[in-house]
Amino acid sequence: MSATVGDVHAALLATCSTVLGAGWQQLKKVFDPAQNDLRNIEQGYGVRHGAASPLENITVVYSMGQQFDIVLTDRAANRDSDLAIQERLNVLYDKADQIFKEALRTRLSLDIVTLVSGLRFEKPELLTNGAILLTASLDVTYYIDSNP
Repeated sequence: MSATVGDVHAALLATCSTVLGAGWQQLKKVFDPAQNDLRNIEQGYGVRHGAASPLENITVVYSMGQQFDIVLTDRAANRDSDLAIQERLNVLYDKADQIFKEALRTRLSLDIVTLVSGLRFEKPELLTNGAILLTASLDVTYYIDSNP
């Protein structure tokens, strides 16, 4: 199972990288994004595993439903202005939406993925290290094994 989860995680990271482009850097710490040294990272992204549970099927295929969190960070040029923060947040929301649509359209380019759904956003955060943080969650349904 771990190889399958790893494949889905890697595919989602690749989708993020493709959609976001060259100016974005992968975060080293996604479970506590505030611990990243964001002085040298203008825009960052990461993907972390969320809750998972087997799905009840009427077939003999073992399927899993799992949440993945997409973590996006940006540094507002002027934190003294709420307008600058809002403008950067608007960009983060747009980028998360583009990532979701690409994951939905391609099913992460994995034959084992049957469904990408359920885009949700957590409340944005302003971190003490000067970054804006947006976490978007999505659900991925994938096959684990066809031999029960």
